[in-house]
Amino acid sequence: MAVDMMASDISFEERMEARKAEQFARLDKLNNIGVMMILLATLWMMIPKLMASVAGTSALLPELGPALLMLTWAFFIQDLMDDGALTNSRVGGATAVLWLPLMVIGTWTINDSLGPMIGGIGCMGIAYLLYRESRQRLKAGWEIIRYRAVMGGLGLVMSLSLFVVEPPVGSILWIDLGLVGLGLYLVISDSVGGDDKRELRKEFKKSLDHAQTRLLQLKSEGVVVDQASSLITTAGEEGHIDPDLGLKLIHEALDDIERTLAMSEDVEAIKDDAYAAVEEAENIAPTAARPRSALVQGDREVELGSLREGEMLYRQAKIRAGEVIEWWAKADKAIIKAKNLISGLDGEQSLHLKEILKESQEKLDAEKPKLAYEFAITIPEQVEAIGEAVENAEEAVKEAERILEGVDGLDTSLWNERMSAATTALSKGSHALARGLSDSVVRDISSEREAMEDVRRARRQKKKLSAKWANRPDAEEWKARWDELSSAADEKQWSHAATLLKRLVDDLDSETESDEEAEELLQFVKDEWRILRNQLEASGIKVGDEQRRDCEASVGDAESAHGLSDWQGCLEALGKADDLMERLRRRV
Repeated sequence: MAVDMMASDISFEERMEARKAEQFARLDKLNNIGVMMILLATLWMMIPKLMASVAGTSALLPELGPALLMLTWAFFIQDLMDDGALTNSRVGGATAVLWLPLMVIGTWTINDSLGPMIGGIGCMGIAYLLYRESRQRLKAGWEIIRYRAVMGGLGLVMSLSLFVVEPPVGSILWIDLGLVGLGLYLVISDSVGGDDKRELRKEFKKSLDHAQTRLLQLKSEGVVVDQASSLITTAGEEGHIDPDLGLKLIHEALDDIERTLAMSEDVEAIKDDAYAAVEEAENIAPTAARPRSALVQGDREVELGSLREGEMLYRQAKIRAGEVIEWWAKADKAIIKAKNLISGLDGEQSLHLKEILKESQEKLDAEKPKLAYEFAITIPEQVEAIGEAVENAEEAVKEAERILEGVDGLDTSLWNERMSAATTALSKGSHALARGLSDSVVRDISSEREAMEDVRRARRQKKKLSAKWANRPDAEEWKARWDELSSAADEKQWSHAATLLKRLVDDLDSETESDEEAEELLQFVKDEWRILRNQLEASGIKVGDEQRRDCEASVGDAESAHGLSDWQGCLEALGKADDLMERLRRRV
């Protein structure tokens, strides 16, 4: 697929991928051309030899050997396009198989004429290149070295088979025997000396046999070592590939065996203590099942080989049994005492205590005696507190009734309703509500009395208060507010009347303060204007001057606004007059 490499909308990675695809396509075409050329050359070489073999003038195998090898190589040349692990192993294996047969075939023409001799030497050169390629491609781990030895062995067998068909003679025989000996040496060295962890594998095998023997011995004695057995099994599966990992797993398995044997003795001692504690707890509380349940689970885990889990369960059983031994009797006694105390109580407070008692009994039924005791032990204190609350509520109701009877001049209808509700709540056991209602009545009576005294005192001083607004233009508004206050007082709404009184006094004080400030400013401006007016006369600025007339009018407006108690208008007029006076001073 053609790609415009200069296109601006294509990323660098896409251009690189396109370049690689283009190069791969070219290599693929070149590869196909090479394969076709090899096939044509093989066909060109085989036809004359086949015809000569049919005529009986020459042997077939020595002539067809190179052609067959060429066909084989035409098959493997396809793998040269890829450089992956699979291709590397296939090409390496093929070169390891073919180099020795090609080398042997190449020696057959050494004593012939110049042409065949050159062909044989070329074949031997190709064989050397294949040998070097096999050593370079197959040289990583010991598994690959063993694979190279197997492939070399196949090549050795193929080379030996050539001797069976037509054994060479003379010097060629000795050369071929030397080559076969070299191939045999390489196969043996790769099979034996290619593993640099040979001694480590021997040590692993010996350690594995020892560990398996020890494991079988322990199993025959009834010792459960499942975890160690699993480690040894894994070591047997992985150790042949990675002896270091195998030895590590074996050492971990042996350490686990030693820990298991040491722990089994401790677990037995813990188990005995747990059994003794559980039996004692069951004697105190026959219905308690949680300690025995943990004990049974611990036995099951130990039987399965989980000593750590078994130990934890034994300890848990002992803790549960210890709680029953220490707290069951106390909790049971506290619950019985609480029941006796609550039985004589009525009302809402008793309902709360009954809920606590019920929860305490549920905790005891759930075999949590410590929590049950902690709940039950609080009930006597609360019962005592309820008794004090009853006395306080009764005293509060009596005090409120006494104060209410002595009330005079106040509206008592709402307070009578509250006292009726307080008496009803007291009879039903709602002592807190009864006391709250009684205290609220006392507080309201006290507040109403204070409000009544304040209002009555103000009404006695009516002349003094009314004098403050008598000469004001809005005197009717102030009188209406006073009448509203008096009406509330006549209706015995003393708190409302006191609120109205406070608002009236505060507003009146504020207005008086504003009046004094405005009057002081007005007097100051009038004095300044009197002086400035004389200066204007002396300077020839007469009454007909526009700025003088405006200033005279502003001062008059301020006096009028002050007379109407319009403090804002008065201040605005004074400000305007001050500005005009400043302009006139500049003209003097």
